[in-house]
Amino acid sequence: MNKKILCVLPLSFLVVACSQQGLVKVDSCLATSYNVSQTCKDNPGQGPHPGPHVTVNPRNWATIHPANVCINPGDTITIQLPPSTVISTVATIPKQNTDVWLVGLNSTDNKRIFLTVPDSLKKGEYGYTLITASGGCLDPRATVR
Repeated sequence: MNKKILCVLPLSFLVVACSQQGLVKVDSCLATSYNVSQTCKDNPGQGPHPGPHVTVNPRNWATIHPANVCINPGDTITIQLPPSTVISTVATIPKQNTDVWLVGLNSTDNKRIFLTVPDSLKKGEYGYTLITASGGCLDPRATVR
């Protein structure tokens, strides 16, 4: 089966699930751009997930660190939700439809999303939208150095 089809399938399931679970703000979130710093910040993780980390609190959408994380090809970005978070669905959707590597859903423990950076990814800034079932959304970035 074609790898592009395999990448697009999760995105299509996500869009269907979002529309059924009340994530009707997906279009407005994707169209909205916030003032995110163009300078990325290193934020390495500890323990079993040493790659770049982004920490977000879906109860306070102004809290995300870093809003623009530095990455390298081959990294796995971990988007970490706080331990006290009780939320069913958190998802990432790429700003550009060609960046399917930025599609993700929180893990079964509801505390992390893992995004694997392709080995062939070129230098530059990549935008994605982070959304929840409650309709909150953020507009973070990942920058390949």
